[in-house]
Amino acid sequence: MRRTRTLIAGGAVGALLLAGTTLPAVAAEGNGEIDSDDPNTLVVATSQSMEEWNPFLQTYVIEHQFRQLQYEPLIHADAETFAPTPALAEEWEVSEDGKTWTFYLREGVTWQDGEPFTAEDVEYTYHIIREDPVISAREAAVNEVLDEVEVVDDHTVVFHLNEPDIRWETEDQVIVPKHIWEEHEGAWGEYANDDFPIIGTGAFQVTDFETDTFIRYERFDDFYRGPAGFDELVFQYYTEPDTSVAALETGEVDLIGGLNEQQLERLDGQDHIEVNTAPDRRFFAFRFNVGAQTLDGEEFGSGHPALQDVNVRQAIHHAIDREELVDRVRGGYAEPA
Repeated sequence: MRRTRTLIAGGAVGALLLAGTTLPAVAAEGNGEIDSDDPNTLVVATSQSMEEWNPFLQTYVIEHQFRQLQYEPLIHADAETFAPTPALAEEWEVSEDGKTWTFYLREGVTWQDGEPFTAEDVEYTYHIIREDPVISAREAAVNEVLDEVEVVDDHTVVFHLNEPDIRWETEDQVIVPKHIWEEHEGAWGEYANDDFPIIGTGAFQVTDFETDTFIRYERFDDFYRGPAGFDELVFQYYTEPDTSVAALETGEVDLIGGLNEQQLERLDGQDHIEVNTAPDRRFFAFRFNVGAQTLDGEEFGSGHPALQDVNVRQAIHHAIDREELVDRVRGGYAEPA
């Protein structure tokens, strides 16, 4: 019996998967063919390809979503409220001056190769962030405030900052295994991290991929929040969104997301397709080109002089009908900020 195909409109697929939806997927070994009728697999269409497997160097949204299947941060954002939620850290506290953050790690968590997860892995992750020239440049905001990472014991780690910084309650840096990454000491920014097995603490572990074709994940049965509801999860790559829509209609894939309003209307009402909408943390905004400055205050750029007048900017702000903009551009699938 064919399973009901699912359309996700409005939010990114990865966000929904990580929000607690059961994760699945499967492709025939060796050739990337996918059996989307296998009840133990979930096949997800994606229009973005995975180009970087080093979690410190990933840039694209899809890379971040895939990363969070394989790895875990200390803290998650709640899927509905976006409030800080325990992940690898079970509890945390901050000092009165806001400069000392103590994280109490979950006990019994293991890496996907069976090695125990400890505070040493957390400390080493930030050692990489601070010491590698390529990675540290990308994480300048973190390094500006971070003085020291102290390992108190196997399950307690303390971040000492030089000034208060609330971002540590929303810090979503994934933690990497020290016993794997220390083999690449001093060359972390050059490490491709694409040799199997790729090791994390997440719900799934990548087992096969072919660039611009597919990525296959296998369920990690010892995941600390319990095993996912599917044995395997496959992301199938499509260059054209309409092709992925057709794949959903014919049963080649089980789940697609990030569709426009025309595609939503095409699929809504088909008996074998279930449509769901969900909030996302993405936002779209107009930005005024008022010129720019370097960190030293040196001006550069070609901003329009009129836009440097706050009254002009406020007038433009009030002149925009945001409700109509949402209706005409996003088909009503957005909320004015």
